[in-house]
Amino acid sequence: MSWQESSLGLNNEDHNFLKVYKVAVTSVRSLFLFLFTLACPKKPTQTLRNYLQSPPLNMTGVDIKKYFNGTQRDNIKDATKASGKDFDISLLFVCIQRACRKLDPFGSIWTTKTNPPVLEYLLTCNKNFRNDLLHDYPTIDDTLINKLIQDLQDLVKDTYELIGKRYSVDVKKEIDGLNDNIDKIKKTPLPVPDVKKYQEELNKLRENIKCTFKDKGKEELADTVDNLTMTDPASFISRRETLKVTAIYTRIDLVMEENKNKDIPISYEKLLKLPSFDGRIPDVLILEGPAGAGKTTLSKLMLAEWEKWIRNKSCSFLDLESFDFVLHYECSNSSISRYIDLLKFRLQNTTSYFKDDDILRSAKQIKVLILIDAADDLNPNSKKLLTELFDTHVPESRGNLRLICTTRPQALKDLKSMIPTNLSIVHTKIIGIPPERRGEFVEKLHEEMIKEGQSSQETKGLINYLNRSQGRMGDHFRFPLMLTLLTYLWAADPDAVNGVTTVTTLYLAIQNLIQKRLQDRLSRHEKLKYSKTVSEIEKSCFEFQKVLYHESLIALGLDAMVLPAKCTTNL
Repeated sequence: MSWQESSLGLNNEDHNFLKVYKVAVTSVRSLFLFLFTLACPKKPTQTLRNYLQSPPLNMTGVDIKKYFNGTQRDNIKDATKASGKDFDISLLFVCIQRACRKLDPFGSIWTTKTNPPVLEYLLTCNKNFRNDLLHDYPTIDDTLINKLIQDLQDLVKDTYELIGKRYSVDVKKEIDGLNDNIDKIKKTPLPVPDVKKYQEELNKLRENIKCTFKDKGKEELADTVDNLTMTDPASFISRRETLKVTAIYTRIDLVMEENKNKDIPISYEKLLKLPSFDGRIPDVLILEGPAGAGKTTLSKLMLAEWEKWIRNKSCSFLDLESFDFVLHYECSNSSISRYIDLLKFRLQNTTSYFKDDDILRSAKQIKVLILIDAADDLNPNSKKLLTELFDTHVPESRGNLRLICTTRPQALKDLKSMIPTNLSIVHTKIIGIPPERRGEFVEKLHEEMIKEGQSSQETKGLINYLNRSQGRMGDHFRFPLMLTLLTYLWAADPDAVNGVTTVTTLYLAIQNLIQKRLQDRLSRHEKLKYSKTVSEIEKSCFEFQKVLYHESLIALGLDAMVLPAKCTTNL
């Protein structure tokens, strides 16, 4: 080992890697700069951004944001960098795609291998050679170094020749320069400044990958939030989630478990600022509440508020703005069993640009919050995902990855048993909507239902009924689900609501509403509306309900959160 290698902590394989990397960087960058200078018809002193936004391209700011990341956008509007000589390989490649004549800017030709290959495809291969080195970081012995350099030399030479044919120019000088440069690098040991330079460049490239992943991912997540933040606490009646969570959300009371015998009140806005028992920022926040308490609604509100911060720099949750990504995951989803799968599921477009290792490495370096909904509804794959997050990704993130898990009280013990002791936890509970805010919730909900065409009733009578019945049924109205059911009943039949005087009669009225909606739906079904009479459909529903109640009792006896597979098979 030479003194240079020893002083920098490098072995022979490291030295070989940096040599190959130097060949790739210098050769591909020279190739790209040559083509950009040759084929981009802009004036030498004109910034690329100005050229792209001028005729004939007429790109908008949205277009430029789509194709160039933040750092790249700064570079292409910098007048001192108009020539492109200071652009790196990644930026030059995008510039070639979007600004050079005689190239197809959008076609699959850039990624489709043909025989013989076309120029666009070889340009992609040149870019990928450098990227693949960084991604895979191979161990390069003295035999492999010669093969890799020769492969790259042939690739760059072939690309120059296709440029010559496409643009009718002589490229002999460029190919001779390529060969001389590579021969010199192969024969000369890398000096210490070069080693440090390329180590810094490798780190910079990784940083660029992380920034691109973060910028593209944040934009994609914000664009897809709308569908995820629609809600309806009684969707099993409406069969849809069409109400904006921000329009109907009403403050709920929460407590934090300080010890086994004491809970302290907290506000939902401060959930992310709550410290664990040891004073640390918690890795995992547990949000406990019975069915219909508003756990899912609260997690969807958090997602909507994060999107609001991205758009308008306004957010009601303290510290939510510090997260680069907020991901939502439902534990009933059996198609996802790994963290990489979740990232690809929520960031389908962004992750298509990166290899798995880059995705995970970049995700580890940015702040990510995962909202894990219904941890009481685990299946084998979702349990595998949670275990991977708890055991590997959260500890390795050094505080960058945090989880909020919602669960029913019955599954709390099982959830806590999955969390390693080295992770800090905060345990919170939903108490419900306070009496003075229940009218506000019902009013917001019913007004949204009117907007969505789900009700034609007036809201005042519903508020009056709620105020009159607080004394008799107040505690049962503390959860959003019960208030939502009451509102749906009012929308369907106000007289039925006014006749409700006890919780039992309320449940019976709601059950009658559910039965009626089921029967109406079945009577309109294509396979039934001509073959079954109304009375036959009613009888079939009654028989089905008897079996359903029987199987539900069995499931309750098994302490199950949802009907087991055997019960659903019987149904």
